[in-house]
Amino acid sequence: QACGQVTSVTGGGATWQTPTDTIEGIQTHNGRSYTLVDIPTRLLGGKYVVHDAWPTGSGWSMGITFSGPVHLFVWLLPSYDTGLSAKLQADGWTAEDRGTMHRAGGVADTAATPMELWGKYVEAGSTLTY
Repeated sequence: QACGQVTSVTGGGATWQTPTDTIEGIQTHNGRSYTLVDIPTRLLGGKYVVHDAWPTGSGWSMGITFSGPVHLFVWLLPSYDTGLSAKLQADGWTAEDRGTMHRAGGVADTAATPMELWGKYVEAGSTLTY
């Protein structure tokens, strides 16, 4: 059965790039040397959307446009979530096991650095806005 994919992401006062394949060591966002490492196998080969550093504001919105069916994932650092975790949870997203996945390249980045991974399966294509 064919599956859908993310086609675009908007919001946060950031420029979001065209979705690209998720690979080990992918750059987390333009303009920084941070990468994602120890990415869970289930995420590899899916689509990843890189944004310019950093999204701005303390309570910004984000839109995810996709074709369905699709299993969406969002990762974030709790210290920069601008309330997104609560919005995702309220819309039926579930906290996922990230294993040892973490951002690398920052002074304090280690596998122990707090990171959240959220997931949601959606049957039909649409745009979700948070």
